[in-house]
Amino acid sequence: MIISRSPYRVSLFGGGTDYPSYYKQYSGIVVGCAIAYYSYLTCRLELPFHTYRSHVSYSKIEQVNDNKKIKHRAIRHVLEYLNVEEGISVTHLGDLPARSGLGSSSTFIVGLLQAVSALKGQLLTKKELVDQSIFIERVLMDEVGGVQDNVWASFGGFNQIDFKAGSEAIVINPLIMDKEFIKSLESSMFLLFTGISRVSSKVAKSYAEDYSGEKLLIYDRLKDIAKNGADAIKGQNIREACQLLDDNWREKKSLSKEVSNGEIDDIYNHIQFLGGSAKLLGSGGGGFMLVMSEDKDNLAKLKGEFKKGKKIVVDMKFDFAGSQIIFNA
Repeated sequence: MIISRSPYRVSLFGGGTDYPSYYKQYSGIVVGCAIAYYSYLTCRLELPFHTYRSHVSYSKIEQVNDNKKIKHRAIRHVLEYLNVEEGISVTHLGDLPARSGLGSSSTFIVGLLQAVSALKGQLLTKKELVDQSIFIERVLMDEVGGVQDNVWASFGGFNQIDFKAGSEAIVINPLIMDKEFIKSLESSMFLLFTGISRVSSKVAKSYAEDYSGEKLLIYDRLKDIAKNGADAIKGQNIREACQLLDDNWREKKSLSKEVSNGEIDDIYNHIQFLGGSAKLLGSGGGGFMLVMSEDKDNLAKLKGEFKKGKKIVVDMKFDFAGSQIIFNA
């Protein structure tokens, strides 16, 4: 039996410029981090004593006699990509909900690739995890989206990631921080669950294929914000990072009416009224918001306010290990 553990991610600045359809023409830059909340995949070969060949368990349970008949698209494509024809048992557990802006789909694929490859006797490098998971998700599954999620799920860390125009190269630049500042930065943030679930690829399609006119200028500004955001983090300037977070959200929201809605706008405006900064995570439409404040007392007030309103609040802690095999027996 193999168990893999892969982290979810939080994208602070530059999200959207990591879409291959964009950065292969114009280059891209994103800044963010992996977080210490995880997707767990358990895999083992299924013994031939059942009426079914393979068993997969996620939010649903499937039992099939042919792996090609598995309805879960990611599981089916990963097994096909790795040429798994044997009976197999796959079980998924996640610390945080899917379809919530934390890169859960890509994290799932990275973790499954890691686990099934290990089951076949091969331990993939982190670069192989990135390259193969992107190929499965963006080519085989034809899902619209960026590729930063695959990087953080595989490598972990708090990074600036550069995407070069005309190239497949992805350059990972860790943002070096001392332990005290890491703790300070973690304690200046929390995740707020809006309670709204959405399919990220559907939202992404509303803006990911049009890079003309004003939209191209928006992407240029997003990249500038990401560069300034990296400098703010390296300079240990949380106040500036908070301001840039708001700037990033305003630019991202202007890409498409699908990115936000009245309920999300109300939550954001309330955070601003109480002295905080925020942005919706992921492609938009729902999921988690990242809330920041340099003032720890103010952040505690924000948490208390939302908890009173029955919203789910999640504390932040960064992950620096990336995807790992945590059990092999």
